[in-house]
Amino acid sequence: MTDVLREALEPAGYTLELEMLPYVRAVEAVRDRRYDGIVVVGKDYAPDLVYPAQPTVVQRVLFLVNATSPWRYLGVESLADVRVGVVRGFHYVDPDLVAYLDQEKNNEDRVYVMHGNTTTSRAIRMLRNGRIAAFLEGEYSAVYQLKKMGIWNEVTVAGYTTNAFEDYTGFSPHNPNAADYAGILSDALARMKQSGRLDDILRRYGVTPELTP
Repeated sequence: MTDVLREALEPAGYTLELEMLPYVRAVEAVRDRRYDGIVVVGKDYAPDLVYPAQPTVVQRVLFLVNATSPWRYLGVESLADVRVGVVRGFHYVDPDLVAYLDQEKNNEDRVYVMHGNTTTSRAIRMLRNGRIAAFLEGEYSAVYQLKKMGIWNEVTVAGYTTNAFEDYTGFSPHNPNAADYAGILSDALARMKQSGRLDDILRRYGVTPELTP
């Protein structure tokens, strides 16, 4: 997402300055005018931001478990006997799954809510240590992090959500240039998707076109 944003804005004369923040805090900081935008955000979570015409990527949520685990996601009912890790503020797309996670968010025996930085790598370590039985994560982030950590063969995918979610870059509605930024990104995304440049960027992180839902 950062690579795409940089390639879109820098030819237009802008310099991209990044600061890593937990997801919920990052959205609040954009709303409070402390930042001009957020690199990755879901429209459902922050509908008040200014967006390009299309998302940068679309991906499914997957359920990660240790390779030795027999558990598989067969719908919300199958979550009754496992402790799952989720990230605060993330949207898990399937209505029944969203409702279940909201219902159990204060019950740590069922749902462990993570926040802060490096949530993906921390959750995978918790999974490997047996502190959670499954972790819900976007497919692209999971693939990249598992390969980076060198443990691709030590975990397995236990299922997917039915629906996919859209990753957008959102800009502050308080910035008078927000619509211009969104327009520049929209035009760049259209060109990059048509030319295959977006697929080239995704391949750097182990994400192939075959993974795209």
